[in-house]
Amino acid sequence: MFIEKNKYKIIIIFSLLALSLLNIIFINQKEDKDLIKNDNSNEINLNNYIENVNYTYEDLSGNLYTVSAIKGEFDIENSQIIFMTDVSANLSLKNGTNLKINSDYGKYNISNNDTIFSKNITIEYIDNKIYANYLDFSFSRNNLIISKDVILENKKNNLEADIIEIDIISKMIKVLMYNQNEKVKINIKN
Repeated sequence: MFIEKNKYKIIIIFSLLALSLLNIIFINQKEDKDLIKNDNSNEINLNNYIENVNYTYEDLSGNLYTVSAIKGEFDIENSQIIFMTDVSANLSLKNGTNLKINSDYGKYNISNNDTIFSKNITIEYIDNKIYANYLDFSFSRNNLIISKDVILENKKNNLEADIIEIDIISKMIKVLMYNQNEKVKINIKN
């Protein structure tokens, strides 16, 4: 009788050990599958990133536009859009005028070359330096719309405004405020 009780105890112990081992194996397999899924999604994200982004566009008038960035990421929903980091752009107009842009971030449309720059923007245009946090540069409109904390500096003036629009073709600059009751702040240098 004593031996039979020990047999049952041994059978129960081995059964519990077997169940425990099966449980451990099942959990490890599930974790491995989850890791594989995560690795695949990371791989997809890694394939969206590119380093040293460079695009060049020349319009029918002979104006040359180049935009480059340290890093870019394609929009998952629209492959014509690339989000860029540490962005530099240069617009060389046929008449010899250059416009240089630097910003922390950019959104470039490959199909029409329109670019939105954001955060810590510096623009060098003729004898002007413009600082802002948002710039919408459009070839279809042939202009730049600069906004958010806009400061324009040149040899003669410092200017603060809400919006500066630059027409690429005529080189005309419009300086505007959102509220018509507010005035553009101008500091004339001696």
